[in-house]
Order: sequence, then structure tokens, then C-alpha cells
Amino acid sequence: MTTRILIHQAPAVPVDAQPLEIVERKGKGHPDTICDAIAEAVSIQLSKAYQETFGRILHHNIDKCLLVAGQVKLHLGGGRVTHPMRLILGDRASFGVPGKTIPVSDIAVETARTWIKSHLPNVNPDTHMRYQIELQPTSAELGAIFEHGAGLLPANDTSAGVGYAPLTPTEQLVVDLEQYVNGTRFKRAFPETGEDVKVMAVRMERMLSLTVAMPFLARRITTEKAYFARKAKVLQNVQRFIHEQPHSCKRVDVVVNALDRPGQGLKGM
Repeated sequence: MTTRILIHQAPAVPVDAQPLEIVERKGKGHPDTICDAIAEAVSIQLSKAYQETFGRILHHNIDKCLLVAGQVKLHLGGGRVTHPMRLILGDRASFGVPGKTIPVSDIAVETARTWIKSHLPNVNPDTHMRYQIELQPTSAELGAIFEHGAGLLPANDTSAGVGYAPLTPTEQLVVDLEQYVNGTRFKRAFPETGEDVKVMAVRMERMLSLTVAMPFLARRITTEKAYFARKAKVLQNVQRFIHEQPHSCKRVDVVVNALDRPGQGLKGM
């Protein structure tokens, strides 16, 4: 197989040199991130099971995942789950070969449970989540591709990969901030905060506006006053972290949970 490499200088102005830049990152507790991560984890575990059982990876597409919202009954100081979330995982997978199969659905459910337990300490993978596995048997023509064994496998689809590097200073700051507020050190200092975090940055010239959306756990917040006091501490901590990071902005404004309205009770928190 001949490798062809084409190098061409892009005519566009680098993003960091443009007057406007908008960056958003979804944390590990965001539903989109959860779905992507669990789908990837299931693919990895299925691939291992295929190799151990059949000596090769069989065809599978594990890239259709949906997290359906649950329902909770909240009050200051606690709450309870009244209707669990539902994780739906679909597409196709090889269940085996003539005379030998593997429990694809069981592997998918156990992998999802393990990922949730490892990454979302405030979610009980058994009582807070239901699992709906909709993986159907792969088609004959796709399954046949993987019967060729080792070597370069043919493809019956169109696909392209896109990548870029390095991150702009704004992108790097957003990544670092999300990882920081979802990291061990921050959670130890602020155990009342959850993992469903989003960070958005809007840079206009050298002025940067950062918005952080971060959940607070009801069982650890007993009063409205306590919530806003702890949120102020979180804001100070985030501002200190940003001040310590390398960036070229003349001014950085930070907002945490922009929709909050004091005096409105749970509706304003």
C-alpha cells in the first residue's frame, strides 16, 4: 500500500489571532460525555471478549447511545430519585460464530455499570440507572469482512478522520479548568459539587469571559444562604486557578451558574 502525504499551508488566520473565539467543553458527568465514554468502553470490552473467545475482533458498531433523563424529588438537605435514568445502547454487534457465542448484552450492561461506578461517585449504577441494550446481529456482508483474519481489512463505508494541533490558549484553558473542577483536589475541597460540568469561553480580542455551569448536591446544601456562600468560595477558587494559568488575555471574567437568583429558593439555585 502506497502512503501519500500532502502538506499545504492553510490560508486562514490562526484562531488565536482572530478577534472572536468561542470554546465549550462538557465534563465527564454531562450526558453527551457519558454516552460517548460508555459506548467506547463497551466497544473495548467487546473487542477483548472477541479476541479471547474467537482469536480475533469481530464486526461491531457501538456508536448509538442515548441517556434518557430521570426524575427526582428535591429539597434543601436531600432528595430521592423517583424515576431512574435510562441508558439506551444500540446498533449492531457480532454475537459469535456457528457453535459459539458470547453474551453481548451482559457485557454491555456490566461495562456501563463499571464505568458509572468509576467516574460518577454520586450515581448508583444499580438504583439510579436502567439499561436498555438494543444491539442487533451484524449483517452477513459486514461479518464476512472480519473472516479474512489478520492484515488490512477492506471497508464498505466512507469515513474520514480530522485532527488539529496545538490547542489555542483559550482551548487549553477551558480543558484545564474543566479537568480541575472535576478533579480529586477540587472535589475534596468542594464535595458538594457534582460532575455534570460545562465550561464555555468567549474571547473578544484579549478580553475573556468564562461561564461555568456546575451542579451542587442537594443533600450537602441545607439552606439557600449556604448555597450562595459555597458558590462564592467556588468562584474564588476558580478565579485563583485561572490566575495561575498561562494566557495572554488582559481581562478574564468568570461566572458560575449564571441563572441563579437569590431569594427564589430552589428555583433560583
